[in-house]
Amino acid sequence: MKVKVFTAANIQDAMRKVKETLGVDAIILHTRKIKQGGVMGLFAKETVEIVAAVEDVYVAPKKNNQPVKNLNKDLALSYIEKSTQERDSLVKDIADIKNILRDVVQNTNRLNSNCEDISENSNNKINFLEKYLQEKGLIPTLVEYLIKNSSLTENIDLEDAKKLFAFKLADLVKTAEIEKQNVTGPVKIALIGPTGIGKTTTLAKLAAMSIFEANLNVGLLTADTYRIAAVEQLRTYANILNIPLEVVYNLKDIGLAVQGFQDKDIIYIDTAGRSQYNKQQISELKQALQENTDITPCLVISANITFKEAVQIINNFSVNNLENVIFTKLDETFDTSIIFNVAYTYPNLKVAYITNGQNVPEDITVIDSLILARNFLKD
Repeated sequence: MKVKVFTAANIQDAMRKVKETLGVDAIILHTRKIKQGGVMGLFAKETVEIVAAVEDVYVAPKKNNQPVKNLNKDLALSYIEKSTQERDSLVKDIADIKNILRDVVQNTNRLNSNCEDISENSNNKINFLEKYLQEKGLIPTLVEYLIKNSSLTENIDLEDAKKLFAFKLADLVKTAEIEKQNVTGPVKIALIGPTGIGKTTTLAKLAAMSIFEANLNVGLLTADTYRIAAVEQLRTYANILNIPLEVVYNLKDIGLAVQGFQDKDIIYIDTAGRSQYNKQQISELKQALQENTDITPCLVISANITFKEAVQIINNFSVNNLENVIFTKLDETFDTSIIFNVAYTYPNLKVAYITNGQNVPEDITVIDSLILARNFLKD
């Protein structure tokens, strides 16, 4: 192959030189513009440079005057064929890539759809459990606490969720044995609370339990002189139990009255019911208890009231050393949510007893928080 370099002022002149020198079969290998002449790069003229080549083959013409075989055409056809094969291969590769990308997109969409379904199912399950707990009477903050802290799984059913909720609710309810205290002299327990919640009957039940179950020496003291029937009712219980009863007509005399029972193991004090809205009467009760700090107050609340009412009672009757509560009248309601709502809202309060009837001394018991929670969650 002959290779030559041609320069001219323009591309037309350069191509003319190529044809004249190498013929029409010449192959253009390279074309560029260059500058020539000038001084130190200045005033140089722009010219065109072409590098061309031609096969150094000579074929003599045949007698039949057929044209010489065009080698450059064969080369061009070979190049075109090779380019076509490469193009077809590239097209196939592109098609394969498209198919792979389509599969990836479909799988991704399917995965996202599954994740959305799982998330939606999980949210529906949580919403269902929240609604169930709210319909049972639990306050929203307690419902939120149970949902977050009960180790719920995505596929958990209601019955299994109830078991987890029961344990959490039971943990919230702290219990106490108010008659067992490490004190010098008799244990002094005063029942306080609003009117009509069964304080006097509860006091008689506690006294009977202490006598028959714990074999304790018991004394009774009542400051409920607002109701004549209350004194007579408690005196009847005292006579049946064969224990002394002292009547106090002024709350200021409670401290002096208990001095007459120093030989007793435990003294139960009945106070007059006070409306949670009567601030003056409650203030007198609080002052008497604060002046006799050796007396342990125990708040009595009926289980058949609303949680809002329970909050008012607890807040208004609260004294510095109030730690115990007794829930009465569980036999008059199927809804025991108030116990769990109070236990969650007032974690310092302990449940000493619950009562479920008027029978003395049978209808009173120490609370079993797990059994209570399981019964509460039954449908």
